[in-house]
Amino acid sequence: MSPMRLAKDIAVQVDLIDLMTESQRCVGDHDYSNQSSNCTCMSITCAICSKNRVEDLEAQVSNMESECSAAERRLQQAKEEIKQLEESLKQQKRFSVRQIAHSDELIKMYTGIPSYEIFQWLTDQVRPHAQKLQYYRGKQSMDRDKFYQINNTTKPGPKRTFSIDDELLMTLMKLRLNLREGDIAFRFKVAQCTVSQILSTWIPFLARELEGFIYWPSQEETFRYYPQCFHKYKGCVRCIIDCTEIQIDRPSLAASNNQVYSQYKSRPTLKCLVGITPGGTISYISKPVGGSTSDKEVVKMTGIVEKFDKGDICMADRGFNIQELFLNKEVKLVIPPFTRTTNSTKQFTEAEDTATKTVANARIHVERAIGSLKEFDIMQGTIPLCMIDLMEAAFIVCSALVNLQPHLVPLTS
Repeated sequence: MSPMRLAKDIAVQVDLIDLMTESQRCVGDHDYSNQSSNCTCMSITCAICSKNRVEDLEAQVSNMESECSAAERRLQQAKEEIKQLEESLKQQKRFSVRQIAHSDELIKMYTGIPSYEIFQWLTDQVRPHAQKLQYYRGKQSMDRDKFYQINNTTKPGPKRTFSIDDELLMTLMKLRLNLREGDIAFRFKVAQCTVSQILSTWIPFLARELEGFIYWPSQEETFRYYPQCFHKYKGCVRCIIDCTEIQIDRPSLAASNNQVYSQYKSRPTLKCLVGITPGGTISYISKPVGGSTSDKEVVKMTGIVEKFDKGDICMADRGFNIQELFLNKEVKLVIPPFTRTTNSTKQFTEAEDTATKTVANARIHVERAIGSLKEFDIMQGTIPLCMIDLMEAAFIVCSALVNLQPHLVPLTS
């Protein structure tokens, strides 16, 4: 069968004679004995040209892979830079001590501490123990110390959300401004449960760290700073006492309400006994009790009488009719007169009037100390019932911070 006949039978529209002629021509044009790679015929049947094209494509693929790797590295670097910028922007939006460090007035307004230098000093004092804090997660979490606290090792687990400076700032802002937890959470860009956890941990922690600032001095130490208004009394005016009350929410149980209801304030309160030195520093702070407790009962319950020495003088208000409590200690109680010596007149005698003014001139400083204590808004209430268990610690912290402020009573007055 002829080639032309075969092509027609299989319906292939190819001229076999031309195809054979082209194949022979291509084979004839190449010298395979030299294995030259400089062929430029670009024919699909040319082995040398096909090899060159494959090598070119492989080189292009390799270059593209290198460019893709470089692009991926640049993309990863850009993502890290964006993450850092977002974190930096978040830190700028989050309230921090760095935003108020330049102004002592702002430090005083937010924390009650006179200056940023004192804030830094206080932070350095609590930092060693703060780094190993066991955060409050219910009563069971505080039953026993953790192994890293016992062995004095680094605390394990994830890195803390806030720095120690900012956690201290958050706690002092609660005491100073009595902000709601939701407000603090909004300012610091954190969940409200985190704020509650930090406050429940830091307030008792600061109370333990700062309770040494509330110091009962000896007679010799008292005389080292003894204002002129106390020289009228023979002996050492060791302490001036008074009570202060804080409003709390009304308990739902009638029996509980009777224990905390203050007839003087006409509302439920917590009552606390405050004692100051003649120099004006707070030297004693009692545990808070229900507002229904009388001033005399508070003195009995606290045991402050045992701190006095023989020959000391205690100054108080008229409500503290507690002379019998000091008899065994041979301590003199100085209070303003509250009875008349004559029935013919309703006025004080000249001697009584002079005594009243003298006592008031010296005793007024305890009112000033309590006024400084009430500059912490949490001491003004109203305290929710869920925070009652933190108020003893809050009293201690606020009193210690008052003692960090300048002298309250001048030597000459």
